Amino acid sequence: MSDKNDSMVELSKEISADAPTEEENAADSSVEETENSEDVSEEVSTNKSSSEDEENSDEESDNEDEESSDEEESNEEESDNDESEEESNEEDSDDEESNDEESDDENDEEESSDEESDDEDDEPEYMDRTFSEYMLSADEEYYEPAENSLSTEYITYTHNDHTKDAVVYLPPEYDETKKYNIVYIVGGVSTNETAYFGEPGSNRRIKNMLDHMILNGDIEPCIFVNLSFYPSHEIKFGDIDTDVLLDEFNDELREAVIPAVESTYSTYAKDTTYEGIKASREHRAFAGFSLGGAVAWHILGEDVDYFARFIPMSAGCFNDDRDDQTYFGEDLIEKLSDSDLDRYDFFVYACEGTEDHTKDKMDHVIDCLRYYYTYTFQFTENDMSEGNITYKLKYGAKHDAENVLDFVYSALIAIWGRRS
Repeated sequence: MSDKNDSMVELSKEISADAPTEEENAADSSVEETENSEDVSEEVSTNKSSSEDEENSDEESDNEDEESSDEEESNEEESDNDESEEESNEEDSDDEESNDEESDDENDEEESSDEESDDEDDEPEYMDRTFSEYMLSADEEYYEPAENSLSTEYITYTHNDHTKDAVVYLPPEYDETKKYNIVYIVGGVSTNETAYFGEPGSNRRIKNMLDHMILNGDIEPCIFVNLSFYPSHEIKFGDIDTDVLLDEFNDELREAVIPAVESTYSTYAKDTTYEGIKASREHRAFAGFSLGGAVAWHILGEDVDYFARFIPMSAGCFNDDRDDQTYFGEDLIEKLSDSDLDRYDFFVYACEGTEDHTKDKMDHVIDCLRYYYTYTFQFTENDMSEGNITYKLKYGAKHDAENVLDFVYSALIAIWGRRS
């Protein structure tokens, strides 16, 4: 803009320098008066048909006008030429000044192009992984204690040589004669069965939120079961090989946890046989945060016959290195293919924070499924009739268990929300 302004200033100076003299202005004034008093076409016609005996002053004025006009046209042409030359010189100067910048920009673009080319060689150009701009959040009043709320409680079960507890959340006005959806949830690496609902009788924020969601009709009533991933409280992550822990947890879930819970509480399972559990899988979800999120990805491959809804939160899979993406996908697809289910028989609601250190890992998993396995995984915004997986981001969120509130709130509305 400064170059253009400078050019206009120079042009103004030149026009002022080439402006007519006072005598020429007087002649021009006479012409202007003639133009104001007569029609332009009539003036042209009159000038053409004027007699030779017109007054000398008028004739001289006309001659001066013509000469002035010619001079002005000549001056304008010269001015235009000068302007053109000056503009050309200025453009050349600008070009010289901007050549370095353009050269730098071109070099940057070439480097960026090379990087993009390298990226395209290494991995595909993905579309936006996220299909809604914001994660949903509950109103603040949802975190206050609700009326008709029931106390959480322990349920005890035994598997192999160890006995464990799980914390059970029951919806307000729980009725044993009715059937309920159920969610099994696992926390992070250093948590146990009290991760989200606390000790029995506690009024944690997630409990209050669920109460209000159910009482206000946001979702269908559901039961939550908070599990520990470890065989006992004495065992920590790293004490035992991860594959051993996963196998132990899978067996425990199928053989001990689900039978104990769903024979005690009223769910859609007619019985706790394999057939009874599989027939009611549409009403059963598995959720997990951090370590629990990786477990959720694992359960998708291992126990899709038992669960139809999966909510991995802030986690990749246990094979989450970029080099292992293809292996993870192949292994998952192979396991899903072993079942008699199709791609619309399950739904994945993946959640992540934009500032979470696990985001790269989650992105790797999502990219793998999105690009390499487009038949098995159809991405959608929320509508399960249009796809079987979605990926939601909570903007500004770091790796904090408090994010589970928004993650669970959003996921439950998507999978079991009441449709108006």
